Amino acid sequence: MGIAAGTINEVALGSDWPRVPQRLEKFDEALKVIRSLFDDEFVTLEGKHFTLRSANLYTKPRSLSQSTSPPAVRKSATIAGRYGDGIIIPNGVEAPVELMRERIMPAVKKGAEEAGRDPSTIKVAVLATVAYAEDADKILAGKAKEYWNHTVLSDLMEEPVSDPRINERKGKSVDDQAFRAAG
Repeated sequence: MGIAAGTINEVALGSDWPRVPQRLEKFDEALKVIRSLFDDEFVTLEGKHFTLRSANLYTKPRSLSQSTSPPAVRKSATIAGRYGDGIIIPNGVEAPVELMRERIMPAVKKGAEEAGRDPSTIKVAVLATVAYAEDADKILAGKAKEYWNHTVLSDLMEEPVSDPRINERKGKSVDDQAFRAAG
């Protein structure tokens, strides 16, 4: 299971869609709540975003490695290091190799060390989006391009997106040449 600070499902469930700093603050607190529920019984917690009164998770996972794997952006990578069993890093425009090596992984290590955890125990997965065909034109004509074309936009993460149709519309601006250049 993965937990992220940037899922677009919040608005559909009646919550707001705050800017990134507020989402990360809420994300950090949510992970504290989840860890408390996994580690303790009858948790009482008064946070800025969440309140628990004698809350108990009656069916706990056998091990925490079956629980959370926060995805990464730099701040959430630190949070992942602090609380997570692992981190899922999207590749490409969202997290090029240099960003993973120079910022994300050091942030995971920093978060782990701040929490007194061994960074080497944190599992790392890289999410790679792949479309395969013997002929590149078949990929460009297929559903893979239609579904993923917005991910090649360099400003993909610069604005809040609470509706997948926004990404769909943004993706229509990506022509075949831009999609080829990104891949």
